[in-house]
Amino acid sequence: TMEDVIRAEGLVKSFGATRALDGLDLSVASGEVHGFLGPNGAGKSTLLNIVSRIDSASEGGVFYESEDPRLVTQVFQQPYMLRTSVERNIQYPLRLRNWPEEGMKKRSNELMEDLGLLDLRHQKAWKLSGGEKQRISIARALLKNAPILILDEATSALDNESEYYIQAALDEVAQLRRVPLRPLGRHRPLERLHADEEQAQRCRSKHQLSGTLAI
Repeated sequence: TMEDVIRAEGLVKSFGATRALDGLDLSVASGEVHGFLGPNGAGKSTLLNIVSRIDSASEGGVFYESEDPRLVTQVFQQPYMLRTSVERNIQYPLRLRNWPEEGMKKRSNELMEDLGLLDLRHQKAWKLSGGEKQRISIARALLKNAPILILDEATSALDNESEYYIQAALDEVAQLRRVPLRPLGRHRPLERLHADEEQAQRCRSKHQLSGTLAI
């Protein structure tokens, strides 16, 4: 439909004789949160990589509301840090767009405060803990303000404090600041999502992937 931000039809992804995805259909409307569940090898990351244009489908297609390459941003389980400060890591997407310094600092300071990073802003990002690095990665993704945010196990290995900061920041950006945040994949292990009712309630739809088909 015209309201769909993303629509996938008949997605097939083959790796040799193995089909990671077999005829998957998916539609995501503006403002929805979708979770993808399943064991290792079920095709979760494969699907998210196709949606984010990192990979391509063997058959079928993905249709977007816009062809703007900045439509989608993705955060991975293993964050990548530039060898510079926390602040400059977070500001990197806006520096590429030649944003005015004052506006860029204001936006990055707001996100650093939300994610408990403000006191670390001058620290060397690559020397921080895994949880702190992931918070930097999330802040950098949010600063890009892409309409579609994909989290591929971005919080699965974090300590409780880091996960709290990240979830609170996602909620605030989506609800209070009215930024068009559209997370597609809360990619968490199946047992954790079912055990955490609050996380389950955040998802508009939960898709079980078995390795061949989404149910």
